[in-house]
Amino acid sequence: MLPESSAWAARYFPSAIKLNVHDHIPVESLIINGAECEPYITCDDRLMQEQPEEIIGGIQIMMHIINAPQCLIGVEDNKPQAIATLQATLTAMDETRVQVITVPTLYPTGSEKQLIQILTGKEVPSGGRPANVGVVCHNTATARAIYRAIHHGEPLIDRYVTVTGEGITQPANFDVPLGTPIQHLVEQAGGYAQPDPQLLDGRPMMGVKLPSDQIPIVKATNCILITRPADTTPTVMPCIRCGRCAQSCPASLLPQQLYWHARAREFEKAENYHLFDCIECGCCAYVCPSHIPLVDYYRFAKAEIRTQRDAKNKAERARERHDFHQERLERAKREKAEKLAKHKQQAQAGDADDSKQAAIRAALERAKAKKAQAAASANAAAPITHSENAPE
Repeated sequence: MLPESSAWAARYFPSAIKLNVHDHIPVESLIINGAECEPYITCDDRLMQEQPEEIIGGIQIMMHIINAPQCLIGVEDNKPQAIATLQATLTAMDETRVQVITVPTLYPTGSEKQLIQILTGKEVPSGGRPANVGVVCHNTATARAIYRAIHHGEPLIDRYVTVTGEGITQPANFDVPLGTPIQHLVEQAGGYAQPDPQLLDGRPMMGVKLPSDQIPIVKATNCILITRPADTTPTVMPCIRCGRCAQSCPASLLPQQLYWHARAREFEKAENYHLFDCIECGCCAYVCPSHIPLVDYYRFAKAEIRTQRDAKNKAERARERHDFHQERLERAKREKAEKLAKHKQQAQAGDADDSKQAAIRAALERAKAKKAQAAASANAAAPITHSENAPE
């Protein structure tokens, strides 16, 4: 799982899903991620200094939704003004259920699992979710957005964005409407420091290169990093098995093994090494003396696995639809045959009834004819008598 503010987490773990906790899983703590996930980023710092009431208001709403008894706000120790502002706001609002806890400024503290472990001492199990250990984690921008949605009926239409780097004239933070082209932010920050800079959506460790400054700001954008173009591109060399990647991995994985299996497209073996526990922090690639783009291989493997799973699910659904269609045709054929058999049986029963009625009528006719014949025979055998007064 990536840090909360990342595009990947925003896409696959919407706030509504995180807040929809099950009744049988009690939530012990709500954690608010106030630690910037990487160097250069200061948008959450400015947000905590300028909108503390809205952040605390959003926290109260989330605590009510998930029925959490306490909330822990983790803020890095290099943000003393934000810490003081939040504490003063909590005192003014007489909110005793929320605590501001200072955490060390150590990358990647802003990662969700790492922050949970620092604040609570609990470790999210492999393949699990924070809810499995009684924790729900959100960030400060989410808390503010929830507050504005509930109190003002306002959807998410803007967010704080950091525009920084050696390639920009005046680094700054902006409250930006979603959909604003990056070019407009560059102009507000004094323009480029030199021609043809390199743009990253995000940060130096996990950022994604942007092909143009015409790309708009979206809800998952928290930083636009503008750097000077590199003079040379590092040459990728073979792995020397130094083990530095494993030593630097904050998720305690084996990046070298993941790299070999991802490169060989052995995705099942990569999953056996807990590929999806990788937070893509980039520490392994940063310390690699061979300049191997390890994170790119991991992202490729994850994307391929998801694609294969989607294809498998689609094939399974298609097979189920086919089997249902065939079963429906067989059922219709069977019902038609049963209906024809019933009609035939009824017809045969009707013919039998007609034959029986005809036999009864024939018997009655014979009885009637026999009775008439008997009567006629009786009349013919009777003697003729004469009356005494009859003339001779």
